[in-house]
Amino acid sequence: MAGSGAAGSANDAVACASDSSPPRIEFDAPTVLASAMFTHTTYTALSMRDGDAFAKRSGGVGGRDLDFLLLTVTGLDAANAITRIIEFYRADFRAADNKLDDRVDTWTAVQLAALGAVTALEFGLQSSAVGAFGANTPLSFALDNLQPVPVPAAAGLLPALGLLVVYRRRRVAAG
Repeated sequence: MAGSGAAGSANDAVACASDSSPPRIEFDAPTVLASAMFTHTTYTALSMRDGDAFAKRSGGVGGRDLDFLLLTVTGLDAANAITRIIEFYRADFRAADNKLDDRVDTWTAVQLAALGAVTALEFGLQSSAVGAFGANTPLSFALDNLQPVPVPAAAGLLPALGLLVVYRRRRVAAG
């Protein structure tokens, strides 16, 4: 729907959420993430905007239906314990004033640093449009520019500098 990856990138990820097997990203080592960009897939965006054979238009024809589509990003540590859950409403029509209704139509940055050091991320989607077989809204999303918190280049030098200082002190004290 956005026409390309975030900021014109050629690559982005598309995932479909499921209760039995949520989309998951795993890291080789604990990682602190700064942010990621999210948007709707075309199918989800058009279904919410126009309605389709399975789902009505989000907000309803007059915009008064209290609809939402919520993306959750769950951080997991090495023991697979939840570090934190971040919520991002990709569509939110729950405001009393219809002028405050919102549907994300472009790439949007979501801050992830509050998850802390994670070894995995799991993604979930919840919709207010639910039928006999589960969500009527297509539960898919696009992800791009997953950004780790940068480690300053000088930080790697600090332990080595500390060893040099200790070595020099010992040498002076011995001499």
